[in-house]
Amino acid sequence: MTPPTRPEARRSSSNRRLLLFLALAVLVPVVLVVGPFRGRFFPPQARAIGALAVAPAPPLERARCLELLGGELLAQLGPEFEAALEQHDHAGLALALERVAPNQATAAVRYLHGIALLEGGHPARALAGLQDAVATASPPLDDEARYALAQVLLLLTRADQARVELTRLSHGASRFAEPARRQLVQLSALE
Repeated sequence: MTPPTRPEARRSSSNRRLLLFLALAVLVPVVLVVGPFRGRFFPPQARAIGALAVAPAPPLERARCLELLGGELLAQLGPEFEAALEQHDHAGLALALERVAPNQATAAVRYLHGIALLEGGHPARALAGLQDAVATASPPLDDEARYALAQVLLLLTRADQARVELTRLSHGASRFAEPARRQLVQLSALE
């Protein structure tokens, strides 16, 4: 058997170094996720936390949209929006609301957009719109948006953030105070 030639020896050594690098690049994150940061990536009782979420009363009907948006903006959204409302087409509603000009994207628009995404089964996409709505809404929409945001956070198993929103609601006098108190008790029971 002849010893490997010089280029073959370099290639073999280079391949070993590449394999070692790839093994470390893959193994280190896996060890961290499975080890000390497991609770961060896989929260204990994640399914139980997600199961606490309840669907907020969907305001996706014409009368409620007219109340929140006003006649002018509702007319501006056009027949596509009206048809999506009638057909309960949440993706169509979200798309129509995304087309609203930024200077007209009020808290109500962001709230309805978040609700449409939530009802359409996209809680992660609904999060940003609902957070914007909570930050800019005035009463009584602020509590309604905060409650919807808390439900999205529960669905996404972000119990700590949901607890903050539910606590704010529980100290208020809105119709969401009592449901928020119940959910806080349920969250505490899971710990």
